[in-house]
Amino acid sequence: NAASINADTYSIQLTGTEYVSIDGVVNDVNVSQGSISFWTKQSATSASSVPFKMIADAENYMQIFYHNGTGQLRAIYEAGNVYRAAEMTAGIEGDGNWHHILMTWSVTATDKVNIWLDGVKKDQNTNLVGAWSGSLSVADIGQNTAAGNFYKGFIDEFSIFDRVVDIGEVFIANRQPVNLTGASGVVGYWRFEEGSGSVASDSSGKGNTGTLFNSPA
Repeated sequence: NAASINADTYSIQLTGTEYVSIDGVVNDVNVSQGSISFWTKQSATSASSVPFKMIADAENYMQIFYHNGTGQLRAIYEAGNVYRAAEMTAGIEGDGNWHHILMTWSVTATDKVNIWLDGVKKDQNTNLVGAWSGSLSVADIGQNTAAGNFYKGFIDEFSIFDRVVDIGEVFIANRQPVNLTGASGVVGYWRFEEGSGSVASDSSGKGNTGTLFNSPA
């Protein structure tokens, strides 16, 4: 019964140089458990790319990574230099369709890292995670936080939760995207409805406004 979104909606377009900084959200992220949900229409590309990454340092970070050589989409959780990933061969590059992606992580659950595509769980990693060290400081949509691995494609309805969500909370088959405004545990929710300008409003109520770099459409 979740409210859906009107089909006449904006998204953000990334062509290989643009990204969105959402650094403010790192103060609300729970490194022990959480979820990332978004919609994307991925463009054809000849390089690996990063739809999202947030990082404390090179040994402690979370990211969603597209590996061009294998066509894999990877949900990665690295803590204390211990790398854990849930991986799937996505098959979405350049297909012209919108797809829903969900990543979840929990240091206490049996499935430590999970990845879903269009409502179907594609992989889980049950190996023990390392001990997190440091505080998250940088979070970007569309690059690897170090001016590289820029993503190519459209992104919409990007949300971050401080808990593990059920797939049914963020995706309903054969329905428009779910409106996550007011959802329990959402700490960042960028709908990209502005249509112009250099900021992306946060609909989570946390005030984590995003800043657009290099003028994405």
